[in-house]
Amino acid sequence: MLQLRMLTGDAVASMPVQEIPDVKGLKLRLNQRHGLPPRFRQRVLFHGEILEDAVTLDSPMNLDLVLLTFADVSEEQVEALAAAAMRGSISKVESMMQLPQDPDSIGTRQQPAVTIASRQGHVEVVRLLLEAGADKNLAGYRGCTALMTASVRSHVAVVRLLLQAGADKNSADNNGTTALMLAAEQGHVEVARLLLEAGTDQNSADNTGSTAFSLAFRKHSVEVLRLLAEARARQNLADTGAKTDLAAESPQGGVELVRLLEAGDEKHVFGNSRCRVS
Repeated sequence: MLQLRMLTGDAVASMPVQEIPDVKGLKLRLNQRHGLPPRFRQRVLFHGEILEDAVTLDSPMNLDLVLLTFADVSEEQVEALAAAAMRGSISKVESMMQLPQDPDSIGTRQQPAVTIASRQGHVEVVRLLLEAGADKNLAGYRGCTALMTASVRSHVAVVRLLLQAGADKNSADNNGTTALMLAAEQGHVEVARLLLEAGTDQNSADNTGSTAFSLAFRKHSVEVLRLLAEARARQNLADTGAKTDLAAESPQGGVELVRLLEAGDEKHVFGNSRCRVS
């Protein structure tokens, strides 16, 4: 058995050797099943020596555990984390998390690292940051979250990962815009599909009253409109200041609007500003 205790002598856990391949696996188990901090904030000691993550645990041992708080880092280190997230440098981000550096620190880019990596589509960096405890719903510039930036850029793998991690699918930016609205406006079918399958509220409206349906209609995103219609999105476009006779006269709601758009009817005009990440 592997016997783990704090330096104070308090018992932490006991587990069969055959279930734990190495120190990294031990730390992951402690985080996932025992509610301890992420592996980056754990140090496992044997006879007073820190064991590296790659060390194999193949025999019964009595181990000590130390839990760390985030290290005090400089502004340069905060900027370095953002730059590593931007480049998709897994090794650099890993080394910074091992300090351990706070993954939610925000520098001059005005976005946390998880949002920056999501914007670029670096799914493995996003995964690493989430493992380090990054706040998946932390809003940065203009109230944008990681899910929003991944959605507007159609990074399907990142969107899927964030949804699996429990990201707030209905979170809105400073303009009331959600990830689904961004995907709909850009015509990102697969992203919209993932969000709808996750149960995103397709009927919510932004600060101007625009919905995912109206934004998709404006951009002639027929496939997204079809998805929204099939998901029983709002049947009557009641956008504030943007409702036209076309919406009012469509008894079949969304399905009828899709048909009209395919036929080339372009009577709807909507205007809005929303979360942008250039």
